[in-house]
Amino acid sequence: YHLMGTTAHRMASPTGTSTRITGLTPSTAYSFYVVARDAAGNFSPASAVVSFTTTETAPTGNCHVVYTEPNKWSGGFTGNIQITNTGTSAISGWTLQWEYGAGQTVVNGWSAKLFQHHSSVSAENEAWSGTIPPNGSVTFGFNANSPTPNAPAPSTFLLNGTLCTTP
Repeated sequence: YHLMGTTAHRMASPTGTSTRITGLTPSTAYSFYVVARDAAGNFSPASAVVSFTTTETAPTGNCHVVYTEPNKWSGGFTGNIQITNTGTSAISGWTLQWEYGAGQTVVNGWSAKLFQHHSSVSAENEAWSGTIPPNGSVTFGFNANSPTPNAPAPSTFLLNGTLCTTP
């Protein structure tokens, strides 16, 4: 839960012991706490509050992202993303994050596990695409709804929390 004043907002509902929070604003203070729920539906007491301030910008990583929308129609589009490892060592396990600013919503995807919370989208590798060797690439795609014709494409992509270059 993200604590804003006296109001708490659920930010994630993981089924495991960890989760990734996306969509945070740079140079902003946040406070979070955790509540666990067991198989019977019982909730634990809230954990201690953890507070932090996000950095001004994400560190730059060894990645390059090409985002395209090759097919568009009234109310939606197909998106394709290619991630290239520009570093000298393999990337083992990846999560790519980006923001949509005009109400776009991912409907379904292929070659990655896609999640969306409000405007924040994340894609995680499939078991067979988790390693990206140096100079290697992975590609995945998705269909999305878009209430705005010609909505702007995202311009910032984070791979495992580091900023990727884009064309």
